[in-house]
Amino acid sequence: RFGIPFNIMQMASDRDATYAMFTDAMGFATWYHGDPYVSDEAEIMPLGIPPELTTTVPYRASIVSPVEGMETGRFEMIEVMGEEAGLTGRDFSASCTASAVGLTDGIYEVPHTRSVAERLKGAGTTLMMASGPVLIAPDGARIRFRHTG
Repeated sequence: RFGIPFNIMQMASDRDATYAMFTDAMGFATWYHGDPYVSDEAEIMPLGIPPELTTTVPYRASIVSPVEGMETGRFEMIEVMGEEAGLTGRDFSASCTASAVGLTDGIYEVPHTRSVAERLKGAGTTLMMASGPVLIAPDGARIRFRHTG
């Protein structure tokens, strides 16, 4: 059984573009917005960077929240900056569809889906209308808005 997720994490090819979408277009508050980081010592980490490269391949992360100081429902975006070291990944954003197996959408309940749709249409974002507005993040994540009533 699922409860409320602590956060949702997305690997991003451009962390800053995704961060701008959440903060500028959606009005999310910044929880964390960091500079590129490398580990002091080789370590196993959940980002897929091989341990021997964690001291040379930087990554940068941001965490945003729909409400200032909110600890549930946060969205985390991480960009691994490994191209100079020959570390590249695969882009699976096209697989982020409603027919995919697993969790594909972050869902936020809002009092007025129509006003959310109007706000996002004018913000240069990709927006679909299904049973409510669905925002497509720069790297394919789907953010769905559902009426609270």
